[in-house]
Amino acid sequence: KVRFLAPPLKSDGTWINSEPLENTALRGKVVAVHFWTFGCSNCIQNYPWYRQWQTQFKDRPFTLLGVHTPEFDHERDVERIREVVQQEQFAFPVVVDNDKRIWQAWGNGIWPAVYLLDKQGQIRYWWYGELNWQNAGGQLLMARRIEELLAEPAPTSRPGG
Repeated sequence: KVRFLAPPLKSDGTWINSEPLENTALRGKVVAVHFWTFGCSNCIQNYPWYRQWQTQFKDRPFTLLGVHTPEFDHERDVERIREVVQQEQFAFPVVVDNDKRIWQAWGNGIWPAVYLLDKQGQIRYWWYGELNWQNAGGQLLMARRIEELLAEPAPTSRPGG
């Protein structure tokens, strides 16, 4: 099994639908971190699955978190990002990563990208590109992976941590 501690979510950017979150605040939850930008057609194709997950897992220890990292200058407009978040009915936290600080910390290189973190904050699974590109079924696979991670026991405290 591949497991590695998720890089920080530190950013000076605006947070939408949430106060700023840090990795430690998400411990004990399964987290889907998705990198996107509103001008990316491949990202737009994933929107229905994000809306589905925010409903499907809303009463579980699960957090969907969007990292909006612009590809082009016009995608840096925070008010436009807010409009898209509202229009697309994204109720989950979105951090505006205009300085690409989170993107670089995570070593990400593609829009869209989805990473699944376990309850200990370790990256366990990821998907690059459209979830259902050419009927790949990535949205179903990732939903099963979310369920698998939710079924794992909650973390126990570590000495000194």
